[in-house]
Order: sequence, then C-alpha cells, then structure tokens
Amino acid sequence: MWQVNFHQGNNLKSFPYFSMQDDFTGNAYTPIGEMFPNVYPYTLITEVKGESTAATRLPTGPNAGEWVGSLQTIDVDKGYWVMSQQDITLEFEGM
Repeated sequence: MWQVNFHQGNNLKSFPYFSMQDDFTGNAYTPIGEMFPNVYPYTLITEVKGESTAATRLPTGPNAGEWVGSLQTIDVDKGYWVMSQQDITLEFEGM
C-alpha cells in the first residue's frame, strides 16, 4: 500500500508502483476506473489529462461517477495532470 497526496486543483503525477495489467506488448497499464473508482474519497478526482488524451468523471445523472473521454488507461511510463476537488491523500495497492 502506498499513499499519494493531491492538492486542490491540478497535480502532475505518475503512478509507477500501481498494480498493473500487461497487454502482451510489454505495456503496463491500469484502467482509469480501477485507478480512481467511484467511491469516496476517490470521487474527489474529477479529471485526468495526458498527452493528447483526457477523461472526466460525470458529475450527475444516471451514469454519475463514470469516466468519459479518450483516456481509458493509466500507463506507468507517463505523467498525468490530475484534478482534485480538495486536498486529499489516496491509498493505492503497490506491486
């Protein structure tokens, strides 16, 4: 288990220690819905932006909490701008 601090607003982060899947091409990744599930306090993360890709959590409606956008997975070798609604510390399973 490891902890990551997020400040309110945009945070530049990478996630090299998260438990990842391998798509048989050597690319380790994690689906965004597993990285930031639809449970509090992870729901305080509302946007994730990468290079030419982004995802936003739907705030209301029948699909509230689901992720939409072109960003589907978090890759271990990339950095992301992560938007948090308040200062929080999240815990992640490590490798």
